Amino acid sequence: VLGVAGATLMPSTLSLIRNMFHNDKERSFAIAAWMTTFMVGTAAGPLLGGVVLSYFWWGAVFLLNVPVMALLLLVAPILLPEHKAERFGLLDLFSAALSLCSVLAIIYGVKVFAAYGFGIDALAALVFGLLGAWVFFRRQRKLADPLLDLDLLKQKTIALPIVIQTAVIFAGMAYFMFLSQALQLVIGLTPIQAGLSMLPATLAGIVGSMGAPVLMGRYKPGQVMTAALILTGIGFGMLSWPGSVVSLPVLIAGATIFSLGITPVAMICTDMVVASAPADRAGSAAAMSETSAELGGALGIAVLGSVGTAIYRDVMINAVPSGIDPTAAEAIRSTLGGAVNALTNLSSAVAPALASDILPIARAAFTDGLQVISLICTILMVLSAIGTLIALRDASCDTDANTDNDPDDDTALDPARQKTASATASMD
Repeated sequence: VLGVAGATLMPSTLSLIRNMFHNDKERSFAIAAWMTTFMVGTAAGPLLGGVVLSYFWWGAVFLLNVPVMALLLLVAPILLPEHKAERFGLLDLFSAALSLCSVLAIIYGVKVFAAYGFGIDALAALVFGLLGAWVFFRRQRKLADPLLDLDLLKQKTIALPIVIQTAVIFAGMAYFMFLSQALQLVIGLTPIQAGLSMLPATLAGIVGSMGAPVLMGRYKPGQVMTAALILTGIGFGMLSWPGSVVSLPVLIAGATIFSLGITPVAMICTDMVVASAPADRAGSAAAMSETSAELGGALGIAVLGSVGTAIYRDVMINAVPSGIDPTAAEAIRSTLGGAVNALTNLSSAVAPALASDILPIARAAFTDGLQVISLICTILMVLSAIGTLIALRDASCDTDANTDNDPDDDTALDPARQKTASATASMD
């Protein structure tokens, strides 16, 4: 329910921004502020969650959402202007179910493959997921009201930013999940201390997001994105060196650098997608942008998580001595968190000796996996930077510059009507 609500909320906010701010500079600043709220939430979440976990049951962390949503329900009807499309499309429930099943099947197949090797379960899930995705895209082209407006992807300034945004979220979201584990399970910080350690990265993300519109006033968006992607690659590169994961200063520095680079890229990609779409299709464009971000995050956690899990299990498969309870042994072989919990729950006579023998090996296996993930992220950012420099070097976030790209906008075909439309927008 939380996922459905959040996924519905985010495209709506972007669509409102697109229709509230017609001036390109104002819209870019609004999207930067919108992106900054993510970074503030990223900072506040671990800190508030850490406090709650210190005193209450873990389920209480979900109550943190309640006052925020209550405030939204109270003030949104007063402060936010309503914007409705002239024509409402029909929701194709079959497409929604098909997309959900396809993504879940692909992620399940990847994770089963990493955990247990390539078997019939993993193969069947991957084939089902890929086949479902193929049917989904075929269906979208035939529907009068597609769930995913594929015609928007014909524009370079929509398709390429979506691909790049997917790549950076793929790397960033997965790495932040592993970073939290490294801070607590390898270095030994408490949840609150881990949250405080993430503050420099969060502040860097805020600076990057709010600084992007300023840089876009001096340089072209593609140039800013290329520089930011290189900076992101440098941050990940720092974390790929041996020994970097066990050093708190290096972890914080690397995370701060790649956060400073990721947020301008995500902000400019979002701005470019929203600006390139016609006003009446802004919701569809925003939904595609958000879908790519969510999909990138889910696949990043699944794929990169599976890489880390595979490396960890390869080391730990023979590290657990015989005679241990099979359930505890499987937990130790599966993840570092499972190893810590399993060793904690063993009898006091056995646990200390086992912990001193197994935990260093488990932590070393986890850090090996994290360094490989860092290297993969570094390569992905370098390739993204090269692609951005080549394909989006002269791209613009100007809504007027993208009018001609819209095949359904008949004002682009008639200079007189285009002039009238421009005058009307100015008066608005």
